[in-house]
Amino acid sequence: MSYATAVGSLMYAIVCTRSDLSQAMSMVSRYVYDLEKRHREVVKWIQQYIKSTVDVGLVFGIDTNGK
Repeated sequence: MSYATAVGSLMYAIVCTRSDLSQAMSMVSRYVYDLEKRHREVVKWIQQYIKSTVDVGLVFGIDTNGK
């Protein structure tokens, strides 16, 4: 998978479900055209983080008190 494809996929996931990674992805997406090895390592770390926290998330529900 290319770096640009990985960044694009992660950006989609962040916008839709993972706002906790928005700062990290903001920094990584700046280097799509000026790529270094450390940028690939960060993207790999973000992918591993998502994989290990797939069961973590926000749950929205209805307030039973009607507020």
